[in-house]
Amino acid sequence: MKTLISAQILTISLIAVPLTAVGSQKENLELEPCINGSVSASGLYATQDLEDMAKVRIVQNLRELK
Repeated sequence: MKTLISAQILTISLIAVPLTAVGSQKENLELEPCINGSVSASGLYATQDLEDMAKVRIVQNLRELK
């Protein structure tokens, strides 16, 4: 009897969880900063352009030290 109730609870939860996460794909992508270009690939800079410029500056500084 206890395993029957556990199986029913598991079944109900497996059905209920996906139903609570219903939303449009566009809404889900708007919440992901990397998808819409608001964050660099590493996540350390506000945009990918800023990260690229920082990498160039780092390389230039290292060359000047040599």
